[in-house]
Amino acid sequence: MKRSFSFYHLFYLLPLFVLYSNCDGYKGAGSNSNSSQACVSGQKLALASLNFSPEKDCRQLQNIKCETRVFKPSMINGEAEVQVCDSSKIFGETCLPLKILHFDTSVADGDEADFAEGGVYNYQEFNCYFETLTSHEEAIFSSSSDSLAKSLDQLYAQCTEAGQK
Repeated sequence: MKRSFSFYHLFYLLPLFVLYSNCDGYKGAGSNSNSSQACVSGQKLALASLNFSPEKDCRQLQNIKCETRVFKPSMINGEAEVQVCDSSKIFGETCLPLKILHFDTSVADGDEADFAEGGVYNYQEFNCYFETLTSHEEAIFSSSSDSLAKSLDQLYAQCTEAGQK
């Protein structure tokens, strides 16, 4: 039976094409995802359309959103928002609203070491991004670290580095 290309195929292939084309939303966070020429070019175009200026945009704390994800056995799944202060090398003493997401990992499959403090099912990560610097509804810059201060400093480094390219 011979099958021809149809809208049915397009319906299933288009989302795959879009996911492949967005270069992980230009997210770097210390990885090499920004290193491909296509992603760098796309990032430059997106930033130009936003009238990006490192001096203006990279230090705007009010435009930074952060969340922490806490993975722990026997924790109640849920979320909250609190004001958190930390001392960053770049921003100094910084207070930001922080969304906290709690995940119960007790149902995961693992050995005792996996559930110990710092194990794959018992850790905390901080993720930050500029909510005003987006392309296709994805943050152009985002960072992830084991502390809020490190995540903020990484985010600032990505932002200022992009201004130098």
